[in-house]
Amino acid sequence: MVDGKRTFLVKDLKANEYVPFDKVKNEKVMSALKSDNKYKTIAYGSDIENQFVWETLKHTLLYSASLVPEITDDFKMIDKAMRAGFNWELGPFEIWDKLGLKESVERMLEEGDTVPNWILAMIEDGKSSFYSEEKSTSEMKQTLIVENSGAKIWHIGDDILFLEIISKGHVINSDVIEMMEKATSLLETYEGLVISSYGKNFSVGADLGTIAHLVENDSWEELEQLIERLQYANLNLKYAKKPVVTANFGMTLGGGAEVSMHSDHIVSYPETYLGLVEVGVGLVPAGGGCKEMVRRSSQKISKRTKQDWLVEVKEIWRTIAMGQVSSSSFDAINKGYFLENEITHQFRQEKLVETAKQVIQDLNNKHYRAPLKKEIPVLGSTGMGAIEMEINGMKEGQFISEYDGQLAKSVATVLCGGDLPIGTMVTEEYLLSLEKDMFLELCHKEQTQNRIKHMLTTGKPLRN
Repeated sequence: MVDGKRTFLVKDLKANEYVPFDKVKNEKVMSALKSDNKYKTIAYGSDIENQFVWETLKHTLLYSASLVPEITDDFKMIDKAMRAGFNWELGPFEIWDKLGLKESVERMLEEGDTVPNWILAMIEDGKSSFYSEEKSTSEMKQTLIVENSGAKIWHIGDDILFLEIISKGHVINSDVIEMMEKATSLLETYEGLVISSYGKNFSVGADLGTIAHLVENDSWEELEQLIERLQYANLNLKYAKKPVVTANFGMTLGGGAEVSMHSDHIVSYPETYLGLVEVGVGLVPAGGGCKEMVRRSSQKISKRTKQDWLVEVKEIWRTIAMGQVSSSSFDAINKGYFLENEITHQFRQEKLVETAKQVIQDLNNKHYRAPLKKEIPVLGSTGMGAIEMEINGMKEGQFISEYDGQLAKSVATVLCGGDLPIGTMVTEEYLLSLEKDMFLELCHKEQTQNRIKHMLTTGKPLRN
């Protein structure tokens, strides 16, 4: 601690003492991170940074290849071990594919390195990568049906579809929504749908950049249409005639969480950090997340006394208003995002899609029927009044800012169904309309616009 603040120190080898760590942004690294293929961008080039990364990667890859068949006959096992045991984003051979197998091997040979014969034989046989286009890390055969820049729809056997999110950061943007709509229509002739992605996270949420662009250009009608498309893409998946199962891992935030919450079942890796975090950028969840939280909370109360009901709704209100993220897939149940019978925990991340497929087959074997639409009871003005008292107390205690209080009240409005008598039964569409109205109303606020800009610029939330 230095002057009461946590400080990171590094050792200065020349001075032989610890000095404050000076954060330096390297232009080559930053450029690579923004590119479509960060591995290839940073590894190829003549600058010292490129040479350092190339030499480090080259020796790592060649060493990994030399261990086949010494420690395993299957190189994919090495990739799995490095992802699971060392938390690598990609295994050595997946990274090698990113560099370009033939191109990188030619460079290695030119530099006098010894490349294992089994890799040279692969190239002689005409193979250009370790993982073929129709293979994923799940090892299931996948046949591409349709794709755009946001998502791909695969056939993964047994008449089951797989919607793979591929957008940058796996954000839920208009292209992903388009593929969700397409997948729903395809379910007329298929037996089920798995939704997932590959990489570090399932989805970091909705496309905040597009929202900011539409707000800045006063494209309110287009923004409203975008919200409605996500809401009804989720709702149509929920009531599709065939089962929909989402496979979650890593960050599953905002719109990503909302897609999951509309699935029949969730297959989740324990290290899943799921939450509705829109309040952090001055918004309310508007893809059906609030609606689903209300629906689940009403199912948890078998004997609904007014007090029990109010306690339950206050809990989910705090979860959303404070942007609470689950610490695991198990904690997602504790925080009210899912009911216990809606989740299967899968401890092997590479098996998520395969397990989700099996869940669909099990549901179909039990003669799956789509859920029936039911109206949802709301607390109305009674709940809003009780929550507003808590908001006022938090503001007076300076636990939250004045604008945090406004956001918390907006969340309460949706969860309680607005100014209605307690016990009023409302449709899902009614709650979706409330979500949309609150979202658009907040987008007009300067404080929300500043929060969005700050998040896009710094990657950190703004308290205003």
